[in-house]
Amino acid sequence: MDYTDFSKTGGFPLDSDVLDFNHKVLASAMNWPFRNPDGTYPTVMVLSGCEDTQTNDFINDGWMFYNGEILPFRGSYANQWSASIPSTDGDLFLVETRQQAVFENGQTYDVLEVTRYLTCDLPAGTTAPVGNIYQIPRWTEIVGQRAAGVGNTTSANNGWLPFSGTSGPVAWMVELRRNLLTRLVYLRGEATINVAAVPTPAINYMTLVLPPGYGPSATLSFCAAHDYHGVSRPEDPAIRSISCKILPGSVGTWALGIAPVKPTDPAITSYKVRFHTVYPLD
Repeated sequence: MDYTDFSKTGGFPLDSDVLDFNHKVLASAMNWPFRNPDGTYPTVMVLSGCEDTQTNDFINDGWMFYNGEILPFRGSYANQWSASIPSTDGDLFLVETRQQAVFENGQTYDVLEVTRYLTCDLPAGTTAPVGNIYQIPRWTEIVGQRAAGVGNTTSANNGWLPFSGTSGPVAWMVELRRNLLTRLVYLRGEATINVAAVPTPAINYMTLVLPPGYGPSATLSFCAAHDYHGVSRPEDPAIRSISCKILPGSVGTWALGIAPVKPTDPAITSYKVRFHTVYPLD
């Protein structure tokens, strides 16, 4: 790695060019491990942390690679919304703050202590999101895809396997991505519930068979968050939390299951649930 020799005495000629050179050398060395095989870099990916705590969609602290920089992610809730800045669950924002300094020529510039970080907290102003935390790949996933011959982040659909189907009142749109290095499967998707088709009394799980090779090591339970197709209405207690499972299907298969329920509000004719989880591969 290139470097500047600061060991000589006598008054080192330190200027902004020397500082800029060292900054660029260090950034280049730190970024190199994240290059794609074709020499490009992913726009954004998770390096560590940034995991859903499963408590009110809070994403914990972590580190991310964004546009050639390694930036911290500040823990935040992924389900925030503001009338002035409408956002989707998981929207990711870049925040930058600068401290001013007065130069020898009397001019003032925003140059000291430039703080840059990513967060799901809605910043002041009308900042557009730079991505969605639930759709950003992890570095270990990308390495695992390369090891499995799946490709890199420039491949179609970024390594996600889409599939869909209908079971009773449930219409599924699901994506899966597996990492053969860490032996983890990432699942995300949504299900639209046709209320009129939900039986009374409610039955157990309506299921969709998973593709071969994506089964978990054991039965998995998790919850889904609901919305009303963008319609603003009070929260319905009956569908506040929808139960989901990955459970054994027919011989040798695994299935994604959801337990549909009828809302208490008769005006709700359909509702959508969104889900995301990570589980160990069998």
